Amino acid sequence: MKNSIRFLKIMLAAVLVLIVLTMQSKAQTTLWTESFENGGSIPAGWATDVVTAGNSITYVTTTSWPAGFTAYNGTYLVMFNSFSASGGVMRLRKTAPVSTVGYTNATVDFAWLESSGYAGVLDRVDVQYSTNGTTWTTAGTFNRYNAVQGWKIKTQVLPAGAQGQATLYIAFLFTSAYGNDCYLDLAHLTATSSSTTVTVGTGTVSCNYPYTTYWMGGRTQLLYTAAQLTAAGALPGTISSIAFNVISNSTQTMQNFNINMMNTTQTTIASWVTGMTNAYSGTYAVGGTGWQTITLQTPFNWNGQNLLLEICFGSNGSYTSYSYVNGTTAPAGQIMPYWMDNTVGCTYTGAPYTGYTALPNLQFVEQPIIPGTLSGTVTNSVTSAAIAGATVTVTGTTPVTTNAAGAYSITGITPATVNVTCTATGYVPYAGTAVITSGTTTTLNIAMLPNPKLGGTVTDASTGAPIIGASVKVAGVIQAWTVTGGVYLTSPLPVAGLQPVVISKTGYDDFTTNVTLVGGQT
Repeated sequence: MKNSIRFLKIMLAAVLVLIVLTMQSKAQTTLWTESFENGGSIPAGWATDVVTAGNSITYVTTTSWPAGFTAYNGTYLVMFNSFSASGGVMRLRKTAPVSTVGYTNATVDFAWLESSGYAGVLDRVDVQYSTNGTTWTTAGTFNRYNAVQGWKIKTQVLPAGAQGQATLYIAFLFTSAYGNDCYLDLAHLTATSSSTTVTVGTGTVSCNYPYTTYWMGGRTQLLYTAAQLTAAGALPGTISSIAFNVISNSTQTMQNFNINMMNTTQTTIASWVTGMTNAYSGTYAVGGTGWQTITLQTPFNWNGQNLLLEICFGSNGSYTSYSYVNGTTAPAGQIMPYWMDNTVGCTYTGAPYTGYTALPNLQFVEQPIIPGTLSGTVTNSVTSAAIAGATVTVTGTTPVTTNAAGAYSITGITPATVNVTCTATGYVPYAGTAVITSGTTTTLNIAMLPNPKLGGTVTDASTGAPIIGASVKVAGVIQAWTVTGGVYLTSPLPVAGLQPVVISKTGYDDFTTNVTLVGGQT
């Protein structure tokens, strides 16, 4: 029995360790935190906007309505005066944006004082976000009233429109309903990093390149194939740093040090490749042994093709020794090095050294591009009826056709603002855009305008008598003939907008004009 209990204890401990490790691997990264500690003044990096006048935001040490509460964290807290003001709306906003690119699950949390006075009176705060600092979207609303008073931690996961944004602002919008005051403290914006570390190559072959500091300058181009990268677990995405596994390091600082990168279909390097994208420029000295990471000044977007990497420097004016790195044997043509004294390596265009078959092991951090999905329904804008058989296309993807309910779904779309088109027989073609977010589904419902029609009456300009049998040509094509009373009406036209119209009848001059055709209208 004792052994069984002991075994269960060990198993329980192992499970707890596993849970802790799992929690750590999914831990949120804090993008900013604010405790509003600025001696009673608004902290730096924040501003207030009066949306509707009537009250104020101040920073206090104790509460008044309800009384007796102190800050949740530190000394000061935010007070929105909704007790003595019968109305008013104010926004407390972060003036400095953050980027959520490379992150998922961006979340705002904050301490919120709930109070039991004035039941049913909806003094409240909205968590808002903006991608430009001026247009705000509400992500969630939190009321002040609660029968059980006290500080509560509130959490709001931001919607898809706030995820993966290069510029994101956060704000708290307070609204007074003339109840107790609203109090807020200790706010955070957190997100889960979607970055991964990829290691290409496990060999232990010693390479004296790309850090050829036994000489004053050097230029090395290395080709990593898509097969090598994907086998290591890489996905198309943004590379933010690279590293080589250093066996022994030199302390020599490399002048005019550059890292250049390129997506390519080349399978070998036959001559120096130009036109690459610069990811780092400055100076660099290898800091030690093991994986030595260089954070790129300009992250590089790898598209899944072969990756060409160039390391170059010089002319140093002095030299010390090589920094040797571990490499893996690779097919000929993936390594092109050169080194020499008094050489500005990055502009060297002469003959390279040949015969090298050790490709330096490469480690890099990337934010993989997780595709998104676009879905929705296509309907008639006049009748709201579903349109089956409509063709929906996103640039760069295979077109899809709507089902009997007018529904469509396109998967595997690279996150970005994409162009969307939709065509259907009898309808004006649709063209628009959609914002695709990593790993989520964007909804785009399309209401299509039926093709326009053109109708009217044709008469003799002299007598006013109706003319029968006149042809009505729209955009160069006969679309109708006049009948009894000189009346005509086209079928739905395949064109819209400003179009030329010519009406003809033997014995009469042609009547020519331009008509603006509007979808869904005659």
